[in-house]
Amino acid sequence: NTYHLMEFQTLQSIDVVQQLKTFVQNRIRLDGRDFNKERNVSVSTAFVKGPNVYGSSFVQIGDTVVVCGINLSVGVPSVEAPELGDIVSDVTLSLGCNLNGLDQRAKSSIAFELEAAINAVVVKAKLIDLEQLSIAKGKFAYRLHVNVTCVSNAGNLTDAVILAAVAALCDTQLPLPVLHNDTIAVNPSVLRKLEVKQLAIPVTMGLFDNHILVDPSLAEEEALQGLVTVVFALPSGAISYLHQSAKEGSISRAQLETAVETARTKALALYKKLSPQLKLV
Repeated sequence: NTYHLMEFQTLQSIDVVQQLKTFVQNRIRLDGRDFNKERNVSVSTAFVKGPNVYGSSFVQIGDTVVVCGINLSVGVPSVEAPELGDIVSDVTLSLGCNLNGLDQRAKSSIAFELEAAINAVVVKAKLIDLEQLSIAKGKFAYRLHVNVTCVSNAGNLTDAVILAAVAALCDTQLPLPVLHNDTIAVNPSVLRKLEVKQLAIPVTMGLFDNHILVDPSLAEEEALQGLVTVVFALPSGAISYLHQSAKEGSISRAQLETAVETARTKALALYKKLSPQLKLV
């Protein structure tokens, strides 16, 4: 788009908020997309290989790249849920994530929020029945470690991280546990697929001057007045996670309702694209 390229060069020295305002007034975004247009999303599985890697994924949204590997350990289940295993997540922000302006505390806060999103989508929304992680009730259970590395950040890390975690879990196969008296070992040569009942499909949108910008870029995120992330469990269609944040004031009910309906349409389209690859059990 010639207009976009000329204007972008002219506005380089102007505050990023004013840049976005100027572009939005002309019905175009900083990278030339329409308001409702997402960047290309690609997902692949079985990406990471290793002796204790039982599932993995690679996700790219535009130039945002995230990798996930699933490791496991064996432990004693909790007294409150002796028949269940559990899932924990860890998010690492690499040097390529364009967070150089943030101190370690701010980076840790971002990682914590991303880990909380994974937990809400996978555990609280019961994407996976944790009983299948049980080995011997009250004695042994698997703990799945969802290890996510953000390789590069060109905006919308949230969607990339959630998709990477879900795709890696869909790729996960559990090794056969071997019990002998009060000890346990695993046989990695005999595997059974982890059952994932639903796909969690996230859609993050930015709010700016009463407009909804689907899949915000990193430059847009600096200027946005608010963010909304909606995750749908599909094929059921239930909302499994909804997070909203605003720099000033709050997001109106009308804005939120519009965002949710926009997200539903986008999530269904992405589910149709990914479901043949990320097969459910």
